[in-house]
Amino acid sequence: MESFPELQDLILVKANREQHVQSWRNHKVEWGKQIPSVDRYIHRETTIANSNFSKRGLTVWCLVPKDDIETLNFVCSCETYLRPALISEPSSEDGNERKVREVQVRSIASVFCPEKFRRRGYAALMMKKLGDALNELKEPASFLYSDIGPKFYSESCKSSEGRGWNVRDPFEVLLESPHFFPHFEEVSREIQMEDSVSLKQSDFEWVSELDVKLLKEFDLKDPKDGKSTLISVVPDAETHQWHLARSLDEIDDFKDADPSSWTHGCSVGKKGEQKDWAFAVWTPHFKTDTLEILRLRLSGNEARRTKELQFLFTKAIEEAKKIGLKKVMAWNVPKDAAQGMNVGSMERSDELPSVAWYGDQAEGENLVWKFNEKFAWV
Repeated sequence: MESFPELQDLILVKANREQHVQSWRNHKVEWGKQIPSVDRYIHRETTIANSNFSKRGLTVWCLVPKDDIETLNFVCSCETYLRPALISEPSSEDGNERKVREVQVRSIASVFCPEKFRRRGYAALMMKKLGDALNELKEPASFLYSDIGPKFYSESCKSSEGRGWNVRDPFEVLLESPHFFPHFEEVSREIQMEDSVSLKQSDFEWVSELDVKLLKEFDLKDPKDGKSTLISVVPDAETHQWHLARSLDEIDDFKDADPSSWTHGCSVGKKGEQKDWAFAVWTPHFKTDTLEILRLRLSGNEARRTKELQFLFTKAIEEAKKIGLKKVMAWNVPKDAAQGMNVGSMERSDELPSVAWYGDQAEGENLVWKFNEKFAWV
């Protein structure tokens, strides 16, 4: 009979190369169900690990017995990715002036415990120890996406300082065929916008550069946010490329896919002009039959925002139909524009965006996660 280590005999370590590969073998059963072989799953994970996005700082963590730290029979594992982020804080007492600073944060992914080790408290212990390890790095926050409800990571995984991962705004707009698609096709005949261009993969760089510039100069300095501390993961080109790479890996399972014909978004208005520029970046996710909008920017012109959203959704639907997808999805669509076109959002029960704040606890209570969109997911 196999024995199981006691909680007090376990420590958290950074995985060596063999443990890293073993973690992929372990969680193939969870996240590679549709991939026919372990070798192909490892090939996919290796490709992702070698991307520019991952090279910024991918770490695999394992919970192991303290007397056998290089074991391949570790009880659970997870990954963290180093990400650039922006924090905006009030610089005046009334909150009308704000200061934006660049920071680094960690995104947590692939939290996995093999079946034989479950229901023994190992995963919760790993996350508690991970919270302590990340806090010691003096980075302001970490993020994860829960598929097991809102309470486990917020209540059962608190670090020694009592910090867990709290869910923030798990809302999405989901447009499905045939209910929504015909409506938007009718709208598309009525709405035309100037300077409309389709985006290709090669456009990610300039789109992201201008997007981040506006985040720093306008979006994260809005007096409407009052005295709250704001945080946003940076929607850079490496992030969009990483999401696209995951989509491209699915092509072998969907033989009719032709990536050379895809568009990856749409831009309207004068590029980089805060009052006049809107865009969406998207990528297909074949396994869920969905075109996922990774990043959505509407202009600062309130009179145009609903029209911009209608137009960009229409273009996304056109692309979804061309590829053969039946849904278009976007997270946390700006409420003013969505209400103007009578599109409601719904609360998700999975992929719940959750944040742990390692700064001042009072700031954490008033923390606002801005631009909490699909691009930030790992």
